[in-house]
Amino acid sequence: MKTILVLMIALLFYLSCSDNQPTAQGGSATDVGNAMVAGKIVASNSNPAARARVRLFPSDYNPYHDDRPVTVDMTNDSGCFVFTNIKSGTYNILADDSIDLTKLLIRKLLVNADDSLILPPDTLKQTGKLIITLFDSLIADNNYVYLPGTDRYLETGSLDTVVTLDSVPGSMVSVILKNKSHPSLNIVVVDSIEVIAGGSTVAVPFPLWKHHTALTLNTREAGADVAESITQFPVLVRLDSTSFPFSEAQATGADIRFTNQYGNSLAYEIESYDFSGKTAFIWVQVDTVLGNSETRLRMYWGNPAAGNESSSAAVFDTALGFRGVWHLNNQSHDATQNRNNGTMSSGAYVQSNMGAAFSYMDSGDCIVVPNPSNQSLSFGSESFFFSAWIKVFQNNGDLDKILWKEAYGIKSYYGTLMAVINNGGIESDFGAENEFYLNDQWIYLACVIDKNNNFMKTFTNGSIVDSTDISGVNAFSTTFPLMINESVKTFEGIIDEVRIQKGSFSSTYIKLCFENQKQNQTLVHVE
Repeated sequence: MKTILVLMIALLFYLSCSDNQPTAQGGSATDVGNAMVAGKIVASNSNPAARARVRLFPSDYNPYHDDRPVTVDMTNDSGCFVFTNIKSGTYNILADDSIDLTKLLIRKLLVNADDSLILPPDTLKQTGKLIITLFDSLIADNNYVYLPGTDRYLETGSLDTVVTLDSVPGSMVSVILKNKSHPSLNIVVVDSIEVIAGGSTVAVPFPLWKHHTALTLNTREAGADVAESITQFPVLVRLDSTSFPFSEAQATGADIRFTNQYGNSLAYEIESYDFSGKTAFIWVQVDTVLGNSETRLRMYWGNPAAGNESSSAAVFDTALGFRGVWHLNNQSHDATQNRNNGTMSSGAYVQSNMGAAFSYMDSGDCIVVPNPSNQSLSFGSESFFFSAWIKVFQNNGDLDKILWKEAYGIKSYYGTLMAVINNGGIESDFGAENEFYLNDQWIYLACVIDKNNNFMKTFTNGSIVDSTDISGVNAFSTTFPLMINESVKTFEGIIDEVRIQKGSFSSTYIKLCFENQKQNQTLVHVE
C-alpha cells in the first residue's frame, strides 16, 4: 500500500511539474530503466528557477571522453524537473541558469530499480573558482583534471604547477587527474572540498599550514642505489639547522605533517625533536619507495594551533608485521602497539647516528623485555627478521650476547659476530673475526629467517654475507625474556634501533634500511 502511495505522489508531481519529456545527449539512450527522480530548483532570490537546465550524470562520468548518455530536462515555471526511465546506479544532478550564471550540484544520488524519488527543493548558487596545486610527480603533458559526474574539466601541461577550474558549483566536489596517453592513470588530487560560492577555494592538503617543502627519496646510483620498489617502508627523516627552519614550527614539532606525491597524508613518529639544538629524527611510513627512481614527499609546518599527530604505532604498524621496535632514545619503550617495553638495569644513554642509543660497559648492564602474553616475540614456524645497530668498544674475547631470546639472537664469540637460532644450535656469521672491532664505527646487523625456503641469511651494512640451511628447525618459540645485552657476558659498546618483524624480507629491503639509517645517508634529500 505504501509503495502504491509513493508512486501516486510521484506521478502527480510529474504531471504538475513537467512541460516536456527529458532528452538524452551524448550517447545512446536505448538502455533505459524504470526509476524516476523529480525535484524542484529554487533561484538565488528564493523564487522558482524557471527554464533552468537540469542534467543527470553518472556520478563517475568523465566529461573529457565519456560517451554515456546524459539525460537533460528543463524546469517549468514552478522550477520543477523530472527524470524518467532511469537505470539503477549512482548519479549527480547538475542544474544551471544561463542568465544569472548560477549552478547547483547534487552528488552521489543512489537510485535503485523502480525507485520514485522526490528530492527536497534546492537552491542555485553563484559559482566559484577551484585552485589546485599539483605535486611535482603529477605535472606532465597530456594531463587533464575533471570533476567527476559534471561537465567541468581542464587540460594541463608540463608547466602547470597550479591549475584553476572556473564555473565550479558552490558545493562539495572532488577532482581527478588523468593522462591521455595512460588512460589507466586515475589519481584523486582532491578527495572532497567545499567550493566557496562566488569566491576562490584553494585545494591543498593542509590549508592552515604556512610552510611546506619537498622531500626526495633518491634510490638511483647516486642515492641509496636500490633497484627494486619497496612498499610500506618507514623512512627516517633527519632535520637540522641547514635543512629545516625550526623557528617557523612549534617548539615540539607538533605541527609537522607529511604527504606522499599525490597529497595523501602519511603517518609519522617524532622520535626526538630538539628545538634548541636544532635537530630532529622523524620516522615516516611511506606507501611506496620507488626503485632506481625518485619518490617525492612533502612536509608541512607552521600552524601554531595544530595538535601533535605523531604516532609510533601507526608507523610501525603490527598489521605490517612489526612485533617490536626499540629506538633506545633515552628509554626502552617499544614503538609498536604491542608495547613490549623493557626495563633497564643499568647503563647510560649516549648520542648515536639516530639520536640517542644505549651504552653497555659493565656486567649487568642490560635491558630486559618480559616475554609478552600475546606471544608477539615468538614465531613458531613463521618467517621473521631481526636487526640492530652496534658500535663495539672492546673485544672481550668471550661470549657476548648482544640480542638474545634463547630461540634466536645475535652474539659475539671471540671476535666473530653471529646470528643464532635454535638456542645457538645453528649459527650464521656476520663477517670475519675482529672485522667490526674498530673505533667509532657503527655496524648494521640484520638476519632474515625464511621458513618458506628454509634458510637463514645474515646481512652486514646492507650486504648479504652468509646463508645457512635451517630445514631441520621446526619452531622459534620460547618463554624466555628478550635481552638487549645479555647480563652475564657483557658486550661493551653501544646498541641502537633494535627491530623484530614478522615476514620474509628481501635483500633490497635490508639494503634500504641500511642506506636510510646510516649516518651519511644519501636517500632522503630535504629541499
